[in-house]
Amino acid sequence: MVNVASVEKVARRKEEILQAAITIFSEKGYYSASIADIANLLKIGHGTIYRYYKNKQAIFDAVVTSILQKLATVVQDEPPETNSLQEYKEQIVRISDRLISIFQDDQRIARIALYETPEGNNDTANHVSASFLLFSKFIQEYMRNGVDKGFLRPNMDQEIAARIVTSMIFETIKAASMEGSDEVLVSRWRDEIIQIMIGGLGA
Repeated sequence: MVNVASVEKVARRKEEILQAAITIFSEKGYYSASIADIANLLKIGHGTIYRYYKNKQAIFDAVVTSILQKLATVVQDEPPETNSLQEYKEQIVRISDRLISIFQDDQRIARIALYETPEGNNDTANHVSASFLLFSKFIQEYMRNGVDKGFLRPNMDQEIAARIVTSMIFETIKAASMEGSDEVLVSRWRDEIIQIMIGGLGA
């Protein structure tokens, strides 16, 4: 029989390590951070960390996965079912505002997701690239819905358009994270990108 208390204890400890890792990675960067830094922040031994994660990359992968799960939730809560250009525009505003708020509410994850991702041909970089590509696949469904219903341009290259829109969304998020709580500037970014999207994609 599964010991529920033990399962909960493991989940709680893993979450504590994850939160400490987010702080350390955001402050020191992936390459400068160490298991020792995370352990010291939690005031636990190094060995305790290794009981839950095999190495630093495994911890970073878990951090990135947790961030991407937050982003995926936003998209999943907004199914691609709009029936007009106006509904589509309103949906973009909702999605953009929620995505931006995720990073504004926790500047640590903004620094990790947008600036501290390891580069090069390694498992972590590949994981991040694949995850963001998956996010653009979600966005592509919004394009397909609009084309099918006739309010987006019929000859659109939906795959490329989705990747471009994804890039614009994350550029807005980057600006939001850099400018902090400057709501006016964030609104300018969001509104201009929406104008570009609608003007460039409208049927």
